[in-house]
Amino acid sequence: MIVDVLIQGVQHMTLLVILGIMYIMTFIAFLLFVYRGEKKDPTDGSFSLGRVILTAALLALIPTIVIGLFLFAILGSTNLVTTVFDFEISAGRLMILSVAFLIYLFTIDSIVEVLAEHLFGKERIVWPGIFMFLSRAVIFYGIGELVGIALYPSLVIAVGVAAIVVMLEVLYLKSKQKKNADS
Repeated sequence: MIVDVLIQGVQHMTLLVILGIMYIMTFIAFLLFVYRGEKKDPTDGSFSLGRVILTAALLALIPTIVIGLFLFAILGSTNLVTTVFDFEISAGRLMILSVAFLIYLFTIDSIVEVLAEHLFGKERIVWPGIFMFLSRAVIFYGIGELVGIALYPSLVIAVGVAAIVVMLEVLYLKSKQKKNADS
């Protein structure tokens, strides 16, 4: 199975290696972007490859750090649930599970959130929150099954991580409301 091959490869990878690969990918993307921009519109007439490389290197740090923090939070959440319920899940499976959760949260979750706001209205907070929790739990369970985690651990991890994500969102909304009230 493809997932088992990925797990064997990820087994020996640390979080730093994954972040390093992510940094290299974003660096190359920013390098191409900045290089084309400098070639197309040189501001002072001189083109400096060193300046382009330095700019791309600094710009690549920002998304790498942000994604790394989110990945660390998701990995911590899955690890917390796994430890509390004493599941025997390898580090490789947890890493792939965390990366898959993160990819879902940054892509499809936004579409589901817009759907929830459309169904229940933007003014309401409770029903869209419940809908988001349940949809995340179902999707996370499916991801756990795809990664090859057994039924019960996959269900518990899905519900636990979905609950932690909802709690983090509630804390963010509360702090945002407090800032708006103080202003």
